[in-house]
Amino acid sequence: MAFVHQQGILDSKSSPHADGDVIMAAAIVGHAYTRLSKNLNCSFETEAPLNIPPQRIQETPEIRKLAAVVGAINLALQNAGADFGKPTGRKVEARITPTYDKNGNVRIIGGSGDLPPDSPLRYDPPAPATQAAKDLLALALRQLTPNGADRPLEIGYQGAGAYTGFVDGRAGGQSNLFCTYRHVIPNDPASRRWVPSAPVDGVAVGKDAKQKIWGMIGTNEFQATLAAQGMYFQDADKRRNPVALDGNALVGYTHGMIQAIYDVKMHEIAAPGQPAGKPYEIAVGQVDGPPPAKTTKLASCICCAVFMEATGFPASCTHLGRADCWAPLYPESPTGGAPDMATAQNKARATANSAWATYCATIIKAGIPLIEKNLVGDDHKSSFDKLKAYVSGRQPMDFANLILDAVTLGQNETERLGRTLRPAA
Repeated sequence: MAFVHQQGILDSKSSPHADGDVIMAAAIVGHAYTRLSKNLNCSFETEAPLNIPPQRIQETPEIRKLAAVVGAINLALQNAGADFGKPTGRKVEARITPTYDKNGNVRIIGGSGDLPPDSPLRYDPPAPATQAAKDLLALALRQLTPNGADRPLEIGYQGAGAYTGFVDGRAGGQSNLFCTYRHVIPNDPASRRWVPSAPVDGVAVGKDAKQKIWGMIGTNEFQATLAAQGMYFQDADKRRNPVALDGNALVGYTHGMIQAIYDVKMHEIAAPGQPAGKPYEIAVGQVDGPPPAKTTKLASCICCAVFMEATGFPASCTHLGRADCWAPLYPESPTGGAPDMATAQNKARATANSAWATYCATIIKAGIPLIEKNLVGDDHKSSFDKLKAYVSGRQPMDFANLILDAVTLGQNETERLGRTLRPAA
Protein backbone atom coordinates (compact mmCIF):
# COMPACT_ATOMS: atom_id res chain seq x y z
CA MET A 1 0.00 0.00 0.00
CA ALA A 2 1.20 3.46 -0.72
CA PHE A 3 1.94 5.01 2.66
CA VAL A 4 1.17 8.72 2.96
CA HIS A 5 3.10 10.58 5.69
CA GLN A 6 1.14 13.64 6.82
CA GLN A 7 -0.37 15.19 9.93
CA GLY A 8 -3.98 14.09 9.49
CA ILE A 9 -5.63 11.07 7.94
CA LEU A 10 -7.54 13.17 5.42
CA ASP A 11 -5.31 16.21 5.00
CA SER A 12 -1.81 17.47 5.71
CA LYS A 13 -3.17 20.03 8.18
CA SER A 14 -6.21 18.31 9.70
CA SER A 15 -6.56 16.87 13.19
CA PRO A 16 -5.98 13.10 13.06
CA HIS A 17 -8.42 12.53 15.91
CA ALA A 18 -11.16 14.64 14.31
CA ASP A 19 -10.57 12.79 11.04
CA GLY A 20 -10.80 9.42 12.77
CA ASP A 21 -13.91 10.50 14.65
CA VAL A 22 -15.91 11.41 11.55
CA ILE A 23 -14.70 8.35 9.62
CA MET A 24 -15.86 5.98 12.35
CA ALA A 25 -19.07 7.90 13.03
CA ALA A 26 -19.99 7.60 9.35
CA ALA A 27 -19.06 3.91 9.29
CA ILE A 28 -20.95 2.97 12.47
CA VAL A 29 -24.09 4.96 11.66
CA GLY A 30 -23.91 3.65 8.09
CA HIS A 31 -23.58 0.07 9.34
CA ALA A 32 -26.65 0.54 11.53
CA TYR A 33 -28.61 2.07 8.66
CA THR A 34 -27.62 -0.71 6.27
CA ARG A 35 -28.85 -3.44 8.62
CA LEU A 36 -32.04 -1.62 9.56
CA SER A 37 -32.84 -0.82 5.93
CA LYS A 38 -32.93 -4.59 5.32
CA ASN A 39 -35.32 -4.97 8.27
CA LEU A 40 -32.59 -6.70 10.28
CA ASN A 41 -32.00 -6.03 13.96
CA CYS A 42 -29.14 -3.77 15.00
CA SER A 43 -27.78 -3.48 18.51
CA PHE A 44 -24.58 -2.59 20.30
CA GLU A 45 -23.73 -4.34 23.53
CA THR A 46 -21.66 -3.77 26.62
CA GLU A 47 -20.71 -6.06 29.46
CA ALA A 48 -22.60 -5.64 32.73
CA PRO A 49 -20.39 -5.20 35.82
CA LEU A 50 -20.20 -8.26 38.02
CA ASN A 51 -22.27 -8.52 41.20
CA ILE A 52 -24.84 -5.97 40.07
CA PRO A 53 -28.48 -6.96 40.72
CA PRO A 54 -30.40 -7.32 37.43
CA GLN A 55 -32.79 -4.51 38.37
CA ARG A 56 -29.82 -2.13 38.78
CA ILE A 57 -27.94 -2.91 35.56
CA GLN A 58 -29.54 -0.09 33.57
CA GLU A 59 -28.28 2.39 36.17
CA THR A 60 -24.57 1.53 35.81
CA PRO A 61 -22.24 4.07 34.15
CA GLU A 62 -21.32 1.60 31.39
CA ILE A 63 -24.91 1.09 30.33
CA ARG A 64 -25.81 4.76 30.64
CA LYS A 65 -22.87 5.77 28.43
CA LEU A 66 -23.75 3.19 25.77
CA ALA A 67 -27.43 4.16 25.88
CA ALA A 68 -26.52 7.83 25.34
CA VAL A 69 -24.38 6.98 22.32
CA VAL A 70 -27.06 4.71 20.87
CA GLY A 71 -29.48 7.62 21.31
CA ALA A 72 -27.12 9.81 19.28
CA ILE A 73 -26.90 7.14 16.57
CA ASN A 74 -30.69 6.93 16.40
CA LEU A 75 -30.93 10.71 16.19
CA ALA A 76 -28.59 10.66 13.19
CA LEU A 77 -30.60 7.83 11.63
CA GLN A 78 -33.70 10.04 11.70
CA ASN A 79 -32.07 12.03 8.90
CA ALA A 80 -32.86 9.06 6.65
CA GLY A 81 -36.57 9.82 7.01
CA ALA A 82 -39.32 7.20 7.18
CA ASP A 83 -39.26 5.53 10.60
CA PHE A 84 -35.50 5.26 11.06
CA GLY A 85 -34.17 5.97 14.54
CA LYS A 86 -37.59 6.52 16.07
CA PRO A 87 -38.83 4.75 19.20
CA THR A 88 -41.62 3.00 17.30
CA GLY A 89 -39.58 2.45 14.14
CA ARG A 90 -36.37 0.85 12.97
CA LYS A 91 -33.85 1.80 15.61
CA VAL A 92 -30.61 0.67 17.19
CA GLU A 93 -30.82 -0.87 20.65
CA ALA A 94 -28.38 -0.77 23.56
CA ARG A 95 -28.14 -4.23 25.07
CA ILE A 96 -26.14 -6.31 27.54
CA THR A 97 -23.80 -9.06 26.41
CA PRO A 98 -24.39 -12.59 27.66
CA THR A 99 -22.63 -13.37 30.93
CA TYR A 100 -19.15 -14.79 30.47
CA ASP A 101 -19.01 -18.57 30.72
CA LYS A 102 -15.61 -19.99 31.64
CA ASN A 103 -16.55 -23.33 30.06
CA GLY A 104 -17.17 -21.81 26.64
CA ASN A 105 -20.80 -22.90 26.44
CA VAL A 106 -21.63 -19.31 25.48
CA ARG A 107 -19.41 -17.93 22.73
CA ILE A 108 -19.14 -15.19 20.15
CA ILE A 109 -20.68 -16.75 17.05
CA GLY A 110 -20.09 -15.81 13.45
CA GLY A 111 -23.38 -15.99 11.58
CA SER A 112 -26.05 -15.73 14.27
CA GLY A 113 -26.48 -11.96 14.27
CA ASP A 114 -29.65 -11.99 12.18
CA LEU A 115 -31.51 -14.08 14.76
CA PRO A 116 -33.80 -12.28 17.24
CA PRO A 117 -31.71 -10.64 19.98
CA ASP A 118 -33.29 -12.80 22.68
CA SER A 119 -32.92 -16.08 20.80
CA PRO A 120 -30.75 -18.55 22.76
CA LEU A 121 -29.41 -19.83 19.43
CA ARG A 122 -27.77 -16.44 18.92
CA TYR A 123 -25.21 -17.10 21.65
CA ASP A 124 -25.34 -20.78 22.58
CA PRO A 125 -23.47 -23.01 20.11
CA PRO A 126 -23.86 -26.77 19.88
CA ALA A 127 -21.39 -28.94 21.75
CA PRO A 128 -18.14 -29.61 19.85
CA ALA A 129 -18.72 -32.20 17.18
CA THR A 130 -15.49 -34.19 17.57
CA GLN A 131 -12.96 -35.08 20.24
CA ALA A 132 -10.39 -32.90 18.47
CA ALA A 133 -12.75 -29.94 18.70
CA LYS A 134 -13.42 -30.66 22.38
CA ASP A 135 -9.70 -30.77 23.11
CA LEU A 136 -9.02 -27.52 21.27
CA LEU A 137 -11.88 -25.77 23.06
CA ALA A 138 -10.49 -26.93 26.41
CA LEU A 139 -7.04 -25.73 25.36
CA ALA A 140 -8.37 -22.30 24.39
CA LEU A 141 -10.12 -22.05 27.78
CA ARG A 142 -6.93 -23.05 29.67
CA GLN A 143 -8.52 -26.22 31.01
CA LEU A 144 -5.69 -28.63 30.10
CA THR A 145 -2.93 -29.08 32.67
CA PRO A 146 -0.11 -31.48 31.73
CA ASN A 147 1.04 -34.02 34.30
CA GLY A 148 3.45 -32.39 36.71
CA ALA A 149 2.57 -28.84 35.65
CA ASP A 150 1.42 -26.29 38.22
CA ARG A 151 -0.75 -24.33 35.81
CA PRO A 152 -2.83 -24.96 32.68
CA LEU A 153 -1.42 -24.68 29.21
CA GLU A 154 -1.78 -21.21 27.68
CA ILE A 155 -1.75 -21.02 23.90
CA GLY A 156 -1.34 -17.76 22.02
CA TYR A 157 -2.10 -14.25 23.15
CA GLN A 158 -3.45 -14.03 26.71
CA GLY A 159 -3.47 -10.25 27.30
CA ALA A 160 -6.21 -7.63 27.27
CA GLY A 161 -8.66 -8.20 24.44
CA ALA A 162 -7.52 -11.80 23.97
CA TYR A 163 -10.02 -13.79 21.94
CA THR A 164 -9.21 -17.12 20.33
CA GLY A 165 -10.76 -18.08 17.01
CA PHE A 166 -12.15 -21.58 16.60
CA VAL A 167 -13.89 -23.50 13.81
CA ASP A 168 -16.26 -26.40 14.43
CA GLY A 169 -18.59 -28.52 12.32
CA ARG A 170 -16.26 -29.14 9.40
CA ALA A 171 -16.11 -32.29 7.31
CA GLY A 172 -12.66 -33.78 6.86
CA GLY A 173 -10.57 -32.50 9.74
CA GLN A 174 -10.30 -29.91 12.48
CA SER A 175 -8.57 -26.55 12.14
CA ASN A 176 -6.19 -25.30 14.80
CA LEU A 177 -6.88 -22.39 17.14
CA PHE A 178 -6.46 -18.82 15.87
CA CYS A 179 -4.95 -16.21 18.18
CA THR A 180 -4.52 -12.49 17.55
CA TYR A 181 -1.14 -11.76 15.99
CA ARG A 182 0.82 -8.82 14.59
CA HIS A 183 1.99 -8.59 11.00
CA VAL A 184 3.32 -6.09 8.48
CA ILE A 185 0.87 -4.31 6.18
CA PRO A 186 2.08 -4.59 2.56
CA ASN A 187 3.09 -1.35 0.88
CA ASP A 188 0.90 -1.63 -2.20
CA PRO A 189 1.25 1.35 -4.57
CA ALA A 190 -2.36 0.84 -5.69
CA SER A 191 -3.81 1.47 -2.23
CA ARG A 192 -3.27 4.30 0.27
CA ARG A 193 -2.58 4.06 4.01
CA TRP A 194 -1.72 6.81 6.48
CA VAL A 195 1.32 7.22 8.73
CA PRO A 196 1.38 10.39 10.88
CA SER A 197 4.20 12.83 10.24
CA ALA A 198 3.88 14.40 13.71
CA PRO A 199 3.52 12.86 17.20
CA VAL A 200 0.04 11.60 18.07
CA ASP A 201 -0.92 11.77 21.74
CA GLY A 202 2.71 12.61 22.51
CA VAL A 203 4.15 9.55 20.77
CA ALA A 204 6.20 9.92 17.59
CA VAL A 205 6.70 7.35 14.87
CA GLY A 206 10.17 5.80 15.04
CA LYS A 207 12.35 3.02 16.40
CA ASP A 208 13.23 4.38 19.86
CA ALA A 209 11.73 2.75 22.94
CA LYS A 210 9.30 5.59 23.67
CA GLN A 211 8.30 5.88 20.01
CA LYS A 212 6.26 3.39 17.99
CA ILE A 213 6.19 1.71 14.64
CA TRP A 214 2.85 2.96 13.37
CA GLY A 215 0.04 0.50 13.85
CA MET A 216 1.52 -1.00 17.01
CA ILE A 217 -0.56 -1.24 20.16
CA GLY A 218 1.42 0.91 22.58
CA THR A 219 5.02 2.02 22.27
CA ASN A 220 7.95 -0.02 21.00
CA GLU A 221 8.98 -0.89 24.55
CA PHE A 222 5.44 -2.14 25.30
CA GLN A 223 5.90 -4.90 22.72
CA ALA A 224 7.90 -6.88 25.28
CA THR A 225 4.78 -7.01 27.45
CA LEU A 226 2.67 -8.26 24.54
CA ALA A 227 5.31 -10.90 23.78
CA ALA A 228 5.25 -12.05 27.41
CA GLN A 229 1.48 -12.42 27.08
CA GLY A 230 1.92 -14.78 24.14
CA MET A 231 1.50 -12.39 21.21
CA TYR A 232 3.02 -13.77 18.00
CA PHE A 233 4.86 -11.19 15.89
CA GLN A 234 4.89 -12.56 12.36
CA ASP A 235 6.85 -9.50 11.24
CA ALA A 236 9.84 -10.84 13.20
CA ASP A 237 10.11 -13.70 10.68
CA LYS A 238 12.60 -12.20 8.24
CA ARG A 239 11.98 -14.95 5.71
CA ARG A 240 8.37 -13.84 5.41
CA ASN A 241 9.09 -10.18 6.00
CA PRO A 242 12.47 -8.90 4.81
CA VAL A 243 11.33 -5.27 5.32
CA ALA A 244 12.80 -3.51 8.36
CA LEU A 245 10.42 -2.21 11.00
CA ASP A 246 11.10 1.52 11.03
CA GLY A 247 9.31 4.82 10.53
CA ASN A 248 8.35 3.79 7.01
CA ALA A 249 6.66 0.54 8.07
CA LEU A 250 3.08 -0.16 9.11
CA VAL A 251 1.77 -3.08 11.15
CA GLY A 252 -1.64 -4.35 12.21
CA TYR A 253 -3.31 -7.06 14.28
CA THR A 254 -5.73 -9.69 13.01
CA HIS A 255 -8.19 -11.11 15.53
CA GLY A 256 -9.02 -14.77 15.98
CA MET A 257 -12.55 -14.56 14.58
CA ILE A 258 -11.30 -13.04 11.34
CA GLN A 259 -8.68 -15.76 10.93
CA ALA A 260 -11.39 -18.36 11.53
CA ILE A 261 -13.55 -16.82 8.79
CA TYR A 262 -10.66 -16.90 6.33
CA ASP A 263 -10.16 -20.54 7.27
CA VAL A 264 -13.81 -21.35 6.56
CA LYS A 265 -13.63 -19.51 3.24
CA MET A 266 -10.44 -21.37 2.33
CA HIS A 267 -12.09 -24.73 2.96
CA GLU A 268 -15.09 -23.70 0.88
CA ILE A 269 -12.67 -23.21 -2.02
CA ALA A 270 -10.55 -26.28 -1.32
CA ALA A 271 -13.47 -28.68 -0.75
CA PRO A 272 -16.54 -27.29 -2.53
CA GLY A 273 -19.81 -28.82 -1.46
CA GLN A 274 -18.43 -30.05 1.87
CA PRO A 275 -19.30 -28.50 5.26
CA ALA A 276 -16.59 -25.88 5.85
CA GLY A 277 -17.52 -25.25 9.48
CA LYS A 278 -18.76 -22.33 11.55
CA PRO A 279 -16.44 -19.68 13.04
CA TYR A 280 -16.49 -18.91 16.76
CA GLU A 281 -14.46 -16.76 19.11
CA ILE A 282 -13.62 -17.62 22.69
CA ALA A 283 -12.87 -15.01 25.35
CA VAL A 284 -9.88 -16.22 27.38
CA GLY A 285 -11.27 -14.90 30.68
CA GLN A 286 -9.14 -14.03 33.71
CA VAL A 287 -5.41 -14.60 33.21
CA ASP A 288 -3.06 -14.31 36.18
CA GLY A 289 -0.22 -12.99 34.04
CA PRO A 290 2.37 -11.64 34.14
CA PRO A 291 0.87 -9.10 33.82
CA PRO A 292 -2.69 -10.10 34.77
CA ALA A 293 -5.44 -9.47 32.23
CA LYS A 294 -9.18 -10.02 31.94
CA THR A 295 -11.13 -10.59 28.73
CA THR A 296 -14.71 -11.66 29.34
CA LYS A 297 -16.81 -9.46 27.05
CA LEU A 298 -18.76 -11.75 24.70
CA ALA A 299 -18.97 -9.33 21.79
CA SER A 300 -17.05 -8.55 18.61
CA CYS A 301 -15.35 -5.20 18.09
CA ILE A 302 -16.89 -2.99 15.41
CA CYS A 303 -14.12 -3.80 12.91
CA CYS A 304 -14.66 -7.53 13.33
CA ALA A 305 -18.43 -7.02 13.10
CA VAL A 306 -18.10 -5.10 9.83
CA PHE A 307 -15.88 -7.83 8.34
CA MET A 308 -18.24 -10.53 9.60
CA GLU A 309 -21.25 -8.76 8.09
CA ALA A 310 -19.49 -8.39 4.75
CA THR A 311 -18.46 -12.03 4.53
CA GLY A 312 -21.81 -13.54 5.50
CA PHE A 313 -21.23 -14.19 9.22
CA PRO A 314 -23.11 -11.40 11.06
CA ALA A 315 -21.87 -11.03 14.63
CA SER A 316 -23.86 -12.38 17.56
CA CYS A 317 -22.89 -9.26 19.59
CA THR A 318 -21.03 -6.05 18.76
CA HIS A 319 -19.33 -3.75 21.24
CA LEU A 320 -18.24 -0.14 20.75
CA GLY A 321 -15.00 -0.38 22.66
CA ARG A 322 -11.57 -0.40 21.06
CA ALA A 323 -10.59 -2.06 17.80
CA ASP A 324 -6.93 -1.24 18.41
CA CYS A 325 -4.94 -1.31 15.17
CA TRP A 326 -7.25 -3.94 13.67
CA ALA A 327 -6.29 -5.25 10.23
CA PRO A 328 -7.35 -7.98 7.84
CA LEU A 329 -4.93 -10.54 6.46
CA TYR A 330 -3.56 -10.08 2.97
CA PRO A 331 -2.43 -12.61 0.36
CA GLU A 332 1.15 -13.56 1.19
CA SER A 333 4.11 -15.74 0.34
CA PRO A 334 5.95 -17.80 2.99
CA THR A 335 9.23 -16.70 1.39
CA GLY A 336 8.49 -12.98 1.21
CA GLY A 337 8.04 -12.90 -2.56
CA ALA A 338 4.98 -12.21 -4.68
CA PRO A 339 1.96 -14.13 -3.35
CA ASP A 340 0.74 -17.12 -5.33
CA MET A 341 -2.87 -16.21 -6.03
CA ALA A 342 -3.69 -19.77 -7.12
CA THR A 343 -3.60 -21.09 -3.55
CA ALA A 344 -6.88 -21.60 -1.72
CA GLN A 345 -5.60 -19.50 1.18
CA ASN A 346 -4.76 -16.46 -0.93
CA LYS A 347 -7.95 -16.81 -2.98
CA ALA A 348 -9.96 -16.85 0.24
CA ARG A 349 -8.20 -13.77 1.59
CA ALA A 350 -8.60 -11.83 -1.64
CA THR A 351 -12.28 -12.74 -2.02
CA ALA A 352 -13.15 -11.97 1.61
CA ASN A 353 -11.21 -8.70 1.53
CA SER A 354 -12.99 -7.60 -1.62
CA ALA A 355 -16.38 -8.22 0.00
CA TRP A 356 -15.23 -6.39 3.14
CA ALA A 357 -13.97 -3.37 1.18
CA THR A 358 -17.23 -3.18 -0.76
CA TYR A 359 -19.20 -3.21 2.49
CA CYS A 360 -16.96 -0.52 4.00
CA ALA A 361 -17.71 1.69 1.00
CA THR A 362 -21.42 0.99 1.39
CA ILE A 363 -21.59 1.96 5.05
CA ILE A 364 -19.39 5.06 4.84
CA LYS A 365 -21.36 6.33 1.85
CA ALA A 366 -24.59 5.67 3.75
CA GLY A 367 -23.33 7.29 6.94
CA ILE A 368 -21.93 10.52 5.50
CA PRO A 369 -25.29 12.23 4.79
CA LEU A 370 -26.76 10.91 8.04
CA ILE A 371 -24.16 12.47 10.33
CA GLU A 372 -23.66 15.75 8.45
CA LYS A 373 -26.17 17.79 10.48
CA ASN A 374 -25.37 16.06 13.76
CA LEU A 375 -21.68 16.84 14.21
CA VAL A 376 -20.34 18.57 17.31
CA GLY A 377 -17.42 21.01 17.07
CA ASP A 378 -15.67 22.93 14.31
CA ASP A 379 -12.86 20.36 14.02
CA HIS A 380 -15.37 17.64 13.25
CA LYS A 381 -17.16 19.78 10.69
CA SER A 382 -13.86 20.60 9.00
CA SER A 383 -12.82 16.94 8.92
CA PHE A 384 -16.26 15.99 7.65
CA ASP A 385 -15.86 18.32 4.67
CA LYS A 386 -12.48 16.73 3.97
CA LEU A 387 -14.02 13.25 4.22
CA LYS A 388 -16.71 14.12 1.68
CA ALA A 389 -14.10 15.48 -0.70
CA TYR A 390 -11.74 12.54 -0.17
CA VAL A 391 -14.20 9.74 -0.91
CA SER A 392 -15.44 11.23 -4.17
CA GLY A 393 -14.55 8.79 -6.94
CA ARG A 394 -12.63 6.42 -4.66
CA GLN A 395 -12.45 2.63 -4.96
CA PRO A 396 -13.88 0.33 -2.25
CA MET A 397 -10.49 -0.47 -0.70
CA ASP A 398 -9.90 3.25 -0.15
CA PHE A 399 -12.98 3.33 2.11
CA ALA A 400 -11.80 0.24 3.98
CA ASN A 401 -8.37 1.78 4.50
CA LEU A 402 -9.95 4.87 6.07
CA ILE A 403 -11.44 2.65 8.77
CA LEU A 404 -8.07 0.96 9.27
CA ASP A 405 -6.36 4.34 9.57
CA ALA A 406 -8.95 5.54 12.08
CA VAL A 407 -8.46 2.56 14.41
CA THR A 408 -4.68 2.97 14.49
CA LEU A 409 -5.45 5.86 16.86
CA GLY A 410 -6.51 3.39 19.57
CA GLN A 411 -9.77 5.09 20.53
CA ASN A 412 -12.77 3.69 22.36
CA GLU A 413 -15.64 3.95 19.87
CA THR A 414 -18.24 4.80 22.51
CA GLU A 415 -16.15 7.76 23.62
CA ARG A 416 -15.42 8.69 20.02
CA LEU A 417 -19.09 8.78 19.07
CA GLY A 418 -19.93 10.65 22.27
CA ARG A 419 -17.69 13.55 21.31
CA THR A 420 -18.63 13.51 17.61
CA LEU A 421 -22.42 13.23 17.36
CA ARG A 422 -25.07 15.52 18.79
CA PRO A 423 -26.80 13.77 21.70
CA ALA A 424 -30.47 12.97 21.71
CA ALA A 425 -32.58 15.28 23.88
